[in-house]
Amino acid sequence: VQGIHVIATLMGKISEESLLTLSLKDVSNPYCFLATIPAPLLDDQGLRIENRSDTTASLTNIDIAATRVEIATECIECTSHGMFELSHLVATDAAKDEINTSMNKLLNNAEAFLESQYAQIAIDRLLNE
Repeated sequence: VQGIHVIATLMGKISEESLLTLSLKDVSNPYCFLATIPAPLLDDQGLRIENRSDTTASLTNIDIAATRVEIATECIECTSHGMFELSHLVATDAAKDEINTSMNKLLNNAEAFLESQYAQIAIDRLLNE
């Protein structure tokens, strides 16, 4: 992979009191910084209480893209003729295009998951630990 670009918006409410009492030595610690975000109210199953729209932290507008993904193979003392063919097949322009397309589809699925309700539940539970 030549490069992966990730852009995301983290929406978060920060408790003013917690932020003002955060010591400067702890600012670079992500766990201390996360502790300044108030935890949402959850029910017994760990789900946000319905009719409450007080989202305290969420991921939105996620964009992940890979630039030029290539698979390089080299067969050293291979006994299978198919391995030699695989080396030549993945080196073609058509295979490189297909690999890039497949990788970006996979990254699009990752984007959808990170913006899903399931991920929001995980964020809510993390803030309640």
